[in-house]
Amino acid sequence: MTLSAAFTIDGTTAGTEAVEVAYGAAFALALSSTSDVSSIQWTIEGSSDSSTLTNPTITPAGSPLGATASGTQVADPGTGEGASFLVKCQVQDSDGNTSTQYGVFGTPNLASGLVPCATGEQLARHSTDGWGPTVNGALNDNVGVYAEHDSTDATPAVCGTVDLADETFTVLNVRVVTTETGAVNTDFLVREWSCGYSRQGGAAPNKDVADSDGGVYLHRDDATWSAVVGLNANAAEITVTNDAANACTSRTQIWTTEFPLDS
Repeated sequence: MTLSAAFTIDGTTAGTEAVEVAYGAAFALALSSTSDVSSIQWTIEGSSDSSTLTNPTITPAGSPLGATASGTQVADPGTGEGASFLVKCQVQDSDGNTSTQYGVFGTPNLASGLVPCATGEQLARHSTDGWGPTVNGALNDNVGVYAEHDSTDATPAVCGTVDLADETFTVLNVRVVTTETGAVNTDFLVREWSCGYSRQGGAAPNKDVADSDGGVYLHRDDATWSAVVGLNANAAEITVTNDAANACTSRTQIWTTEFPLDS
């Protein structure tokens, strides 16, 4: 087999995504294969804020030493900015050949819900696109869900779904824009509203207010269109009802922010 430094962070393969680790929580590193490996070295190569963050200590274990390793994410610095780290794994065989792999783990920024970029990372969080999706997500205002529903009648339909994580308070900021299509002097209706869900101990989510139609932000419309946020098991769903008499398109944008809850 080819010597490889491929590894996982909390079970997720490094180089596929930034792995979320809560403040103060333990994280686990594991080499994916020890074939031909004679030595393993783990190091923290960069962080999202080197002036204020202290790198976690990585403790190697397993056989050969370092086949597994563990550490503890830093405590909450109270800034809301999140904290990420670039971790490097380098392996060597008995002939002195080496292989290197990088990965990123961290706690998301409260405002964006994204794990911040760490100094020096290139393809660590994604082997092809690197940090591009994370930066572009921030530039796109962290729209976590974009969905469309086209119809020619008033049959309710789901137009946007967000899975609600356990041990988390989730805030949804929702915008639904409904327009008639192909009509002269097209009618439209824009709704914007916010709602929150909490979920703990594997229980069903709790919603802060009863299911309701979004507040009207802007309109030119005499139709009975609606957009309602509701629950389906452990997911929040936006259900839209378009015009009974005209072809319409509803476009849903959902901005998602997650706050960890203490069990």
